[in-house]
Amino acid sequence: MAESTQLIDAIGNLPTVQQMSQSDKITVIINQKGRQITARDMAGVLGSVISNDDRFYIQWKTTDVTKTITYGGNTALIEYFRDWVERGARPNEIKKDGTDFAYLRNSEGVASNVNWLKRADGTDSHYASEDAADYLQQVEIPSINLKYVKNDPAGYERVYFNLDSENCPSDMFPLFKDGYKDMPRYDMTFNADGQTANSCAGESQPEGVWSANLVFSMGKATNANMRFVTAWEITAFGWIQAAYYGTFDMQTALASGLSTGSEAAARNFINGATDSLSAACGAISGGAFRFMYMENFCWGKQYLWGAGWYQTAAGKYRMTLDDAKAAEAVSISAANAEITGEYMTVAENGWKYGLAVDFFSGAALDNGASTSTGFCDGTYAYNAAGSIFYAGGYSERGTICGPFCRLLDLGASYAYWILRGRCSLKR
Repeated sequence: MAESTQLIDAIGNLPTVQQMSQSDKITVIINQKGRQITARDMAGVLGSVISNDDRFYIQWKTTDVTKTITYGGNTALIEYFRDWVERGARPNEIKKDGTDFAYLRNSEGVASNVNWLKRADGTDSHYASEDAADYLQQVEIPSINLKYVKNDPAGYERVYFNLDSENCPSDMFPLFKDGYKDMPRYDMTFNADGQTANSCAGESQPEGVWSANLVFSMGKATNANMRFVTAWEITAFGWIQAAYYGTFDMQTALASGLSTGSEAAARNFINGATDSLSAACGAISGGAFRFMYMENFCWGKQYLWGAGWYQTAAGKYRMTLDDAKAAEAVSISAANAEITGEYMTVAENGWKYGLAVDFFSGAALDNGASTSTGFCDGTYAYNAAGSIFYAGGYSERGTICGPFCRLLDLGASYAYWILRGRCSLKR
């Protein structure tokens, strides 16, 4: 068997699966350090076994209160999906005026081994430099394609995953319409001038109140190429996490989970302070969580606003899959909406847990589950038009936190310390 380096040099003419052992296939994917891993590479590695239109799925029984995930479809893809989560993304930094961009050093491509202080060429990054506020540390993530099927003849619901980052099958929805997106490592900290935002090195989130309106206005003022993290992206990452961990019960999957009562840790979280304690795709400490190189994505430090979502009436919403449209206004207009959906509203004065959730928003369709059954995370909605989308929860209420936690009762002007936004720069 040829060495992995030889295979990489001949990436356009890789051997078929019949010529390779399973360990060789995995080694080839892992050792492509120099460039983004795409499904086209994976298709070449697996030869005739995988086409770019192939997919695997997670499924669960609709009638089960405790949702147990099983896998199906082309299950040979699951190991490559896991590798995509753990190694497919590329940490980078960009200057806010667009004049400087560089990939950062990531040893073996593993999230926990990223050296945020060094660029890939060995020079110092701007993570902790005097001009750190002029830069953003981000993560280039290749797209993935998703599809939802309800009422399978055997009574299952399914979410399908296709790994082709360049071509989305006609019956599926891409995570990113451009094939990739630079997703921010942290929520940014906006400065008092309302015109600039710090990146992540040692900057503390302020204890003052925030709102979607404030995040939107400051983000727009900071840079014309700003892109907000959208409700669709947040929801898709929830499905991706469920497929990666094989469960909807993230508190159990991540061992310690989040502790109710840790408000101080959430209020005073300092970006960069818990790097050594936030293992790749794993441990939680002080409200910090790392998944695909990103800290606290949809998990517990505070709610993240998802742009491109707007409640038009009780239980009805508009949504866009296009992050450029989502960046045009704090809430989505009828003209920009690509999805018109419905969800089940819940009592204004209480949290509910979903037995079923909407594919595009992750919001509850049917209530009656708990913190360890159904989709495990809480939903709080409101029976009036004008609400926007927040997701993730906050660590002062650990039991409701997670990638399917939804706060759907707030307007864009509502301000509170647990509300944040997240945005990146489009290259």
